[in-house]
Amino acid sequence: MQDTIFDWKTYGKIMILIGLLVAAPLGVLPFFPKDSIYVTAFAFPALFSLLAGSIMTALAKKSTNQLQRVFSLRQSCMTVLLAWLWGVFLGALPFVFGLHMTFVQSIFESMSGWTTTGLSVIDVAKAPKIYLFHRSFMQYCGGLGFIMIIVMLSPNKKAMNLYNAEGHPDKLMPNLTTTAQTIFLMYGGFLVAGVLAYRLVGMNFFEGICHAMCSLSTGGFSTRLDSIGEYKSFPIELVTIVLMLIGTTNFAALLLLTRKKWQQFFKVSEVRFMFLLLAVFVPLTGFSLMNGLHMSLAEGMRRALFDIVSALSTSGYSSMSYTTWPSFAKGVLILIMLIGGGIGSTAGGIKMARVYLLLRLA
Repeated sequence: MQDTIFDWKTYGKIMILIGLLVAAPLGVLPFFPKDSIYVTAFAFPALFSLLAGSIMTALAKKSTNQLQRVFSLRQSCMTVLLAWLWGVFLGALPFVFGLHMTFVQSIFESMSGWTTTGLSVIDVAKAPKIYLFHRSFMQYCGGLGFIMIIVMLSPNKKAMNLYNAEGHPDKLMPNLTTTAQTIFLMYGGFLVAGVLAYRLVGMNFFEGICHAMCSLSTGGFSTRLDSIGEYKSFPIELVTIVLMLIGTTNFAALLLLTRKKWQQFFKVSEVRFMFLLLAVFVPLTGFSLMNGLHMSLAEGMRRALFDIVSALSTSGYSSMSYTTWPSFAKGVLILIMLIGGGIGSTAGGIKMARVYLLLRLA
């Protein structure tokens, strides 16, 4: 009966993929040789996942009976669930082996990374570079999704069920594999553009990669203790705002944007609703900060724009501490955070499309 509930062959492929993703931070060692002492902390979990996944894939039997077809959706859901649990577990092991964090702390950090939540228990000011990259890379891949990567690399007849089971509503192309590849190319292209933009405005290359990954995935992990605000740079904030807006926009709308179909892009109801929210709540928050913290108009609007976009995209980046913020401004942030980003984006929240439809119906 278990063979009809769990798709072990596909799950084996996912274990191989996760092993490769956990091994990816080893690629920074040529640039930061001092972190070579953490090789085993990443290599052992990665090799274990690769070996276990390879054995599982080789031994899995192809079942073509009717019972398996009946349980195909259930099978896909269980495969996706196990994939994310394995990813969280494996992503936590380098923290346990290398930084000697407790298992609970390590699971917390890994879960926050893969799910692009952005909460952290690590002191980033003291963390080795390989771990800063590991956290950011988890968020970047988590924003895309394990199944999205599997569909792109290894398409099969069960791909559609797996794709739907992971919660992807975005069907950009008639062919699912082409859809996954298109999304991957856009996601990768925006990453390269983001890194170059950060470099142009003065951020070093390593931190630019980490922040670009976490901005696009709307995860919010930072290499600085006080987040983006520590740079005290308006150009860096602008680049982050653009990347967060890209991350919170539906991939279908982004495809129109990349094809230079500007009119169609701005006709998308979710996109128009997003700009309406910004047009309403950024000035309100800015005036609240001006009155409550005695800021200038320019400073209030700058802080409001960055933090409202960060809240709407559920990224969690901040330009300053919220402890002194007026209650009204804090309330706006909470409301915007609940609304969240676009359906089919990397952002969280209720989703703008649902809120927009609710308002239309009301």
